[in-house]
Amino acid sequence: MIYNIVLISVGLILSIILYFRFPLLAKKENIEGKYKVSVIIPARNEEKTLPFLLSDLNNTDMILHEVICVNDSSTDNTKQVILDNNCILIEVSDKPDNWLGKSWACQKGAESATGDILLFLDADVRINKQGIAKLISQYDRDKSVISVQPYHKMEKIYEQLSFFFNIVAIGGNGAAYAFKDGSAGLFGPVILISKKDYIASGGHHGAKEFILEDLAIGQVLRARGIKYKLFVGEKDISFRMYGQNIQQIIEGWTKNYASGASMAKPVIFLMTFLWVTSLCATAVNFITSWVSLDPVKIMIFTTFYIIWIFELIRISKKIGNFSVLTCIFYPVFMLFFVMVFLFSVFKKIFKIRVTWKGRKI
Repeated sequence: MIYNIVLISVGLILSIILYFRFPLLAKKENIEGKYKVSVIIPARNEEKTLPFLLSDLNNTDMILHEVICVNDSSTDNTKQVILDNNCILIEVSDKPDNWLGKSWACQKGAESATGDILLFLDADVRINKQGIAKLISQYDRDKSVISVQPYHKMEKIYEQLSFFFNIVAIGGNGAAYAFKDGSAGLFGPVILISKKDYIASGGHHGAKEFILEDLAIGQVLRARGIKYKLFVGEKDISFRMYGQNIQQIIEGWTKNYASGASMAKPVIFLMTFLWVTSLCATAVNFITSWVSLDPVKIMIFTTFYIIWIFELIRISKKIGNFSVLTCIFYPVFMLFFVMVFLFSVFKKIFKIRVTWKGRKI
């Protein structure tokens, strides 16, 4: 029992360190006309999500230089959506075999861009009226690459299954880390970079063989001495991730998680591993103490369980509209997380391909 008490206590301490701060974008400043912003949106089979983002861009309170949509061999109505919204259309159908994911589409979009600032957005991102102005204001203040993990907005109950994936993505990438530099790389949904820095870093060429091109680009930037900063979107920038069905949730996180874990900084990986282990130990001991009806264990581990519920509520409210009930019944969502993570590790070790948006990757 002492071992479990120590393990759980360590996990709670690490939780404060890993999720110490949630950096938000700076307030909007008067920077109209100072930069020419080229928005680049890689889109593959995004006919359902893309119209919302393009509507947001039309309503932004900042004048954009251009909006470039790269139709990445879509088999649905994505191309027509792009044309209907009067965006610059780039067709991509010749992706080289050694380019994975959306990197080729991003690279082709960047090559066509004429602005001095490139803003890469995933098609499922939503931006409020001041969102882009805040991004540019942050860039103007820091003169560094800016990347944002959007606030996860969910509509259906099964989307809550992304609970721990979202939390670990923030913690594992060091975005909320108590100390100065713990990040492994960028967040893929929102990346703002000057064209000068993009060219100097080699663009998406350095990430062409990685599923998680965002982490790979961050590592290239670090190696080239180009600064970047990470933020959370909260009210300004959001997305609805893997909202179609449970299968999409499983496929989406399976393709990401083992690769992401392998690219994390060793210290952050170890801390995150212990954080997850502590949560698991709390759940197991809470349940077994009530099964055995041991009053001492019930008192100790129920207390720990309640503390973890409040800690998960504190963290989750910063990153998505997760339910309090999800925090209360977190062992169910932890079990799902562990199973998908192990499945992802299995596929990575044995180099089994994953299907995503009609492609084997």
